[in-house]
Amino acid sequence: MFDDRSIPLTADADDRQVYAASAAIDLRAETARTASMGDQAPAELWRAVFALPRWVFIARTLENGTRQPLAVIDDEHRPMMLAFTSAARAHAAAERRGALDETTEVVGLPPIAVVEGFEQYAKSGVYGIVFDEGSTGFSLPLKQLPSLHAAVGAPA
Repeated sequence: MFDDRSIPLTADADDRQVYAASAAIDLRAETARTASMGDQAPAELWRAVFALPRWVFIARTLENGTRQPLAVIDDEHRPMMLAFTSAARAHAAAERRGALDETTEVVGLPPIAVVEGFEQYAKSGVYGIVFDEGSTGFSLPLKQLPSLHAAVGAPA
């Protein structure tokens, strides 16, 4: 399910800019969580998320060689793929879940690749995407990715 734009990442693949972006997104996520109706905080959060150079996923390689994102079941029993703002956060989550083995790797993918491929993920049964599960943990249904991407003026 991940295309050839995904690149394997190690836990130390992050630079200062990635750490700063993750910290800024954490603050925006908290602000968005407490925002009132009409507030621009949610749009600012998603604009920052789409501006990341890559979203980071824990990928599991299946027997047929395809790589699928690790997903969790949310409170409403829907499959949600896990995405992270940094490789370090993805590695930490994979370790917490006991998911780092010979069939998994942490990969980075440009946000536009996920937006363009949202139907493929949805067809495989994934309902939504959760960012930085284990820290801020904000989410969105996959079907909203394209319209949100367009609405916040995110880079292509």
